[in-house]
Amino acid sequence: MSCLLAAGTVSTVQAQEAPADGPVLNGSFDLWVGNDYITPHGLVATTRGGSVQTSAQATLTLPSGIAFTGGVWTDFNPGYDKIGNTTRTVNETDPFFAITVPVTKKLALTAKYIAFVGNNLPETAHNVALVASYADGKPGQALTINPYAVFFYEVDGSSVIGVGKGGKTWDAWIGATPTLKLDGVTIAAPTWVTVGPKSFFGPIDDGNLGLVTTGLKVIKPIDLGPRAGKWSIYATAQYYHLANDNLVLVKSAINRGDTGRDHLQFGVGLNVGF
Repeated sequence: MSCLLAAGTVSTVQAQEAPADGPVLNGSFDLWVGNDYITPHGLVATTRGGSVQTSAQATLTLPSGIAFTGGVWTDFNPGYDKIGNTTRTVNETDPFFAITVPVTKKLALTAKYIAFVGNNLPETAHNVALVASYADGKPGQALTINPYAVFFYEVDGSSVIGVGKGGKTWDAWIGATPTLKLDGVTIAAPTWVTVGPKSFFGPIDDGNLGLVTTGLKVIKPIDLGPRAGKWSIYATAQYYHLANDNLVLVKSAINRGDTGRDHLQFGVGLNVGF
């Protein structure tokens, strides 16, 4: 459920500069190791055994600037809690495909299909997401805000919350990723809130607010030469507040009665691009 994210932080798609000489193919592989797995909707899937998340994707960008992206995201829970109801070593696998259209040099619109296949979901969840992202600032500007909005629609299958309506429901994310580019390091603060109809969250009538979260991501590029691709290492810390009682209910059910609304997720990662 985190393939809209990159290693636990919001990864919005921004308008790409159109290649001058025909289509351009690039891709990336990301490996993140952390303490817990929490979805961007607020489902606390694991609190024991750690989480290892991988994401591999390739993007073909046309001279028009339109980009096609496909890939797969996977969560592993190697020391999973055998008393828990749902987790396994391979906890979840999410294939995805996206089309990004640059509206302006700063504004991009993305349509994305994501399938959630995992032990937390009795049936595969088929979903689509519409993303509007804005790359503010000017070339060379150190601080940017990068606001975005996501409309996420469950087409059919199991509820992505666990106790909500399965299919034909939605939630929305409003957020920004303030980013500060310094000499040799980049610092980002992924922040978003989720809202949706009561049926999306579950049987408890607790309003329309789901999740509130903010965090820090520190990225350090690694120079291995021009032929080695683009390498970087990073560290993340993300604070989650489960504002909706249904999210607390699910967390308790699959994590030994843990009813804490506040949760801290942290980890380290490696990203390789070509």
